[in-house]
Amino acid sequence: MSTSEQTPAVSPVEEKKPRIEFIDLAKGFCILLVVFHHLQSSTKTHFLIDQYTTACRMPLYFFLSGLFFKPYENFLGFLIRKTNKLLIPFLFFYTVVSLAIPALLYYTHIDTSFADKVSWEGIWGLWTYKPVVNSPVWFLWCLFIMNLYFYLIYYLSQKLPNGRVLFMAAVCVALGLWGYHMGLSRTRYVYAYLDTALTALPFFGMGFLMRKYTNLLVPNRFDKYLWIVIVLLSAYAIYFTHGRVRYINNIYPLNPFFLYTCGAAGLMAIILLAKKIKTLPLVTYWGRYSIIILVTHYPIQEELANLILKTGLPPTWAAIVSLIILMAAYLVIIPFVLRYFPYVTAQKDVIKVPERLKKES
Repeated sequence: MSTSEQTPAVSPVEEKKPRIEFIDLAKGFCILLVVFHHLQSSTKTHFLIDQYTTACRMPLYFFLSGLFFKPYENFLGFLIRKTNKLLIPFLFFYTVVSLAIPALLYYTHIDTSFADKVSWEGIWGLWTYKPVVNSPVWFLWCLFIMNLYFYLIYYLSQKLPNGRVLFMAAVCVALGLWGYHMGLSRTRYVYAYLDTALTALPFFGMGFLMRKYTNLLVPNRFDKYLWIVIVLLSAYAIYFTHGRVRYINNIYPLNPFFLYTCGAAGLMAIILLAKKIKTLPLVTYWGRYSIIILVTHYPIQEELANLILKTGLPPTWAAIVSLIILMAAYLVIIPFVLRYFPYVTAQKDVIKVPERLKKES
């Protein structure tokens, strides 16, 4: 395994070694797709790009997280780091944006689209799949669980003298199919995204194995064929993707074969496109700090879209204009959050890893 680690899919923690710019660009593409998807819901519009990327939008994030998975010193060190990077941001933005702020607005009689969504059910709503104000934070919790799943798989694989790759791949696929099966009944008997984390696990494992056994992250002689590969992968994903893939609900209109192959083809097309382009300053910047956008954009975009719609703009243009204004606003929001909220956005560690663990490793 590589001795260096890039940040998780949505975490912008600074690393001592140079960042891989095209990975930040890929995350930038992904967060733009996520924000635009939510804006379409708020403006009651539909763009083809949303339909064509529905199967790979969230798998890309899972893949990128697996791409830079590292077991660290031991399970305690691993757990502390994932708590800092995923669990603390999740808990803070879930409680503050989904509970505290709506309650404050509600009891001060300030009229907003989400002030009336306050109830005690909101405390556990995200775990029981009920609508909450800041629903995108589900991803951080799901990714935290997925890291725990994969850590166990990785740990068990180290006990095998041979066949580690086959073992990890087979277990990830088997658990993914189990998670997919749980979603077929449409009846919730598994809560807290434990099933969704299983369904998406093959993408996480795919990322880890590609980092360890391919030269995806570095220039190589095959890069001259990237445009051909991008076109072929995109064509496959677009042709066979139909319906709305919803990892947040563990509900899928595709059979398992096309769910995973379309997801893999689409996410690889985006990553290879980013590798070919290398960087786009604004998009790369948004990707580098995509965790901030992920955990804050939903209530903002909802209010912004409603405001833009009141101007009389057609819904399609309202969605586009809202996207431009919102992403421009993040040029101010991101520096503000970096300065005043570094401990809850994975910028600085709340819990320090004991030095003894570092020395033991």
